[in-house]
Amino acid sequence: MQNAGAYLKSVREENGYSIAEVSKNTKISPAVLRALEGEGRLDNIDPVYLKGFLKIYCRFLRVDWKEFSKEYPLTTAAKHLLKPGPPRGAGPMRPDAKESLKYPEGHKQLKGIKNSLVSFIMEKKKIILAVLSVVAGAFFMLLVLRGCIMVMKKLSRVSKPAVHKPEVPLSPKRPSKTQTTPGPASSKTPAHSASSLTLPPQESKLKEITLVIRAKEESFIKVKVDGRTIYQGLLRKGNAESWRAKDNIELFVGNAAAIALEVDGKLFSSLGRKNQQLKNILINRQGLKINP
Repeated sequence: MQNAGAYLKSVREENGYSIAEVSKNTKISPAVLRALEGEGRLDNIDPVYLKGFLKIYCRFLRVDWKEFSKEYPLTTAAKHLLKPGPPRGAGPMRPDAKESLKYPEGHKQLKGIKNSLVSFIMEKKKIILAVLSVVAGAFFMLLVLRGCIMVMKKLSRVSKPAVHKPEVPLSPKRPSKTQTTPGPASSKTPAHSASSLTLPPQESKLKEITLVIRAKEESFIKVKVDGRTIYQGLLRKGNAESWRAKDNIELFVGNAAAIALEVDGKLFSSLGRKNQQLKNILINRQGLKINP
């Protein structure tokens, strides 16, 4: 390395550069430059950095690095440079003095640890990046899954159909003799008698007309309240529905014997015979009327 340093020094001097000028352009400290030229020690510099310093110095001096490394192998030069030696003008070194020269200051140990850590990270860079990518991807998928669950919950709340709760039906009352007018004894169907039924006069003073339909058997019904159809479908056996109207209620029944009506608390248990269709049942303040 002494020959290599002398060579670099001669090239520098031939180009007319001073140590300070080289240091300013290469960002290498003057002490390291002097050590590279054989006038100092480089025992505290890692061989990896030593190779980098030599490359930068050769590039600045326009020296072919390949030729230089062949002429002056770095392994031999590093061994020579890193070999500790006694200070100039000093006598033979004691064994304990040699040991103290290895680590002249505490910060050199920390620097060595730092360099080792940096080297390890650089070697395992791909593995570390892969692990970080997997962790980031898992975290992202977790966030997406949580967002999807929240959206599904909101959609289920919005799309949930409203349950129709029928009004509480009025308590059924036994039919009185004045509410129904049975037909002739020879007739089996009292359907025609329902057309003459009327509500008592005092009931016409109510503000609203209340209708409750109870199904003794399954029957199709259609209900219009104040001219607007609000129910159309099968009424199952044992079920009941109720409505309120300001003026009138129009009713279509597919099985007259299957249903019982309760109008403003008054019960009509029989409207006709089994499977008889009643298309024009009108309920208003004057009473209940079945039109032909």
